[in-house]
Amino acid sequence: MERSKVGSKMNLSKQSAVILLILISLFTKIVVVLATPNIFHSFVDLWGYNVYLNSVVFPFLQDWSIPYINYNWEYPILMMVPTALATIAMLIVRDISAFWWAYAILMSICDAVTIYCVYFIAFEIRGNKKIAFMAGLLVATAFSAAYHVLICYDAFAVMFMMLGLYWTICKGDHMKSYAGILCGYLAKLFPIVIFPFVFFYNMKRSNWSTQWKEIARPALPLLMFLVIPFVLINPESVWVYFDRTEIDKGVFGATLNYALTAFLQYIGITIDSVVMTTALYVVLAIVLVVLVWAACRNKTMKPIELLKYSLLALTALIVFVPHHSPQYMIWIVPILAILAANDWWKILWFYILQAFLYIKFPLTYYSNWTNAGYNQTNWGLTLTFFIIQFAVLGYLIWITTKKPNWRNT
Repeated sequence: MERSKVGSKMNLSKQSAVILLILISLFTKIVVVLATPNIFHSFVDLWGYNVYLNSVVFPFLQDWSIPYINYNWEYPILMMVPTALATIAMLIVRDISAFWWAYAILMSICDAVTIYCVYFIAFEIRGNKKIAFMAGLLVATAFSAAYHVLICYDAFAVMFMMLGLYWTICKGDHMKSYAGILCGYLAKLFPIVIFPFVFFYNMKRSNWSTQWKEIARPALPLLMFLVIPFVLINPESVWVYFDRTEIDKGVFGATLNYALTAFLQYIGITIDSVVMTTALYVVLAIVLVVLVWAACRNKTMKPIELLKYSLLALTALIVFVPHHSPQYMIWIVPILAILAANDWWKILWFYILQAFLYIKFPLTYYSNWTNAGYNQTNWGLTLTFFIIQFAVLGYLIWITTKKPNWRNT
């Protein structure tokens, strides 16, 4: 029996639909912020914002120390944009809490732009306002993602990635598509893994020489103003960001790496964490090479195929690396929403995954696990939880990307 599909008609105009989705998104964020401490007796994590304050803002205000120049800073250069804007708000109001509020508001604006992109990409692919609205609604009501949008700057970088996909799929503007992806990379590492797929997608509609020119137009100014000056002044600080594959930093508790190592230990097999980390990096490399090879050989890459290649690559990067912060999962939410929006079964599993992610962080953080690993008192329960969470993620990725329906679903 065929699964139920999302209906076909919706009378709301595109502009009205996007505005409504943004309002729903804001409502979701308010509910999450209120419910997390008051209903679930958990916490709203301000660790990231405090890091930005203590490592960037206060050194600058105290002695004019500038990251990348006076000291090494492992975050990319464009993250300084929202940080600077939030700092200005703090200085105007003369209250440190204004920094947190300003940052959260800025990230909510970035998330609104992402919702705009999701709606119009979904409409371009499906040709259906109701499915496009459902895609936007999934992002707007993704409650775990909403929590993380408010507490870190990842939404800023996700916005650039989705703008790149929007300009690629909806507008066919190759230069802007590359500009979005490259700006996203200079805000956070993840968008670079979808760059080859955007390139091959554009190649099917152009030629090699044109594409390299379109890449150079945004790449050269970005290199000239945002990379080369810092390389000349303090090359070590730039390398701190670009070298993100060290295997000697330890394995974070929320990773597949840690869960596999713990499970093998449970069944009596001991494996060194460095060996597991190296093996998973090899798996990641193989997955990315296979995806790029498949995209290269795809002679008529469709928009939905571009999204599926991108989703698989992003998921592989998030899952197989040994360093994982819970907010990384917001990187796959917009694409997952677009791919799941036409099928109620996929929508159900989308929200099941959100529930697992919200339980993981913040609800069970500290009590069951930390970045250092699982707490001994709940070790078995926590391991089971993480195994099920990765299984849910794997199943959702599979049903949204399985090849038989790539061209039509």
